[in-house]
Amino acid sequence: MNPSFEIYSSDGNHAADYSVTLKNSISVNANQGQGSTTTFTPSDVTATITVTNPCLLTTISTITFDTTPLLVTKGSTGTSTFTPPSDGVDTDNKLTGLCGTKTYTVVNNADNTALTGSWAIVRDSATTGKKELFVNPSLFPEAIGVDKVFVLKITTKFASWSTNTGSVSTISVTLKPTSCSCAAMAWTQPTIQSVTVNIAATAKVLGTTQSGSDPYFPPPVSSDAAKATNTQFNACWELGTPCTTTGSYATANIKYDPGTG
Repeated sequence: MNPSFEIYSSDGNHAADYSVTLKNSISVNANQGQGSTTTFTPSDVTATITVTNPCLLTTISTITFDTTPLLVTKGSTGTSTFTPPSDGVDTDNKLTGLCGTKTYTVVNNADNTALTGSWAIVRDSATTGKKELFVNPSLFPEAIGVDKVFVLKITTKFASWSTNTGSVSTISVTLKPTSCSCAAMAWTQPTIQSVTVNIAATAKVLGTTQSGSDPYFPPPVSSDAAKATNTQFNACWELGTPCTTTGSYATANIKYDPGTG
């Protein structure tokens, strides 16, 4: 039987070159055909053993998205689901996750810059075992008055083995403006004014602004506070067509009370 030894490690950080020296001492006993015991030591044998980590060099597949291109209107969100890409180590061993978890970085493919506001991210999908690109136009840092088209680059790498070059996938995403609606404009009813007019007296003209102590018609007060939560309402300003904030009266809202006497 030939002597042998085996080196094994489950720790990928052990990947390196190691110098191994084999030292051996041989003894031949007296009862083995000789009058006395003989001992001798051969020269040391040195070898280099290379321990490799396949996760550092294996190829990670690109992403296959289920929805592309992805069109998302401001005021709503959109997703494109995908199965986490495989890699050569898992394929060769017919297992999953041998090299650990994978990370996903999303940038603008045009200039490799991060997305301000993180309006597009990769996250876990509601479907078990799936991931998704999640897009929220409300987090986009600029007004969306017209379609904004981007090509996003998603880099997939191993969380534990960052020196692996990973893989790059791309997807086209269009952020679409929402339509304008002024329905969310709020109005505060003004205080009712009582005016006394004597018979045969000079007519009174009631304006919408107060002059001295004269009675007047205070206009209703508007509030555009809903812009913070109502996307269609806020779109009117983003599109350059702001809603009217000056109140007025319809004739039917002015009533005559003859009083008594």
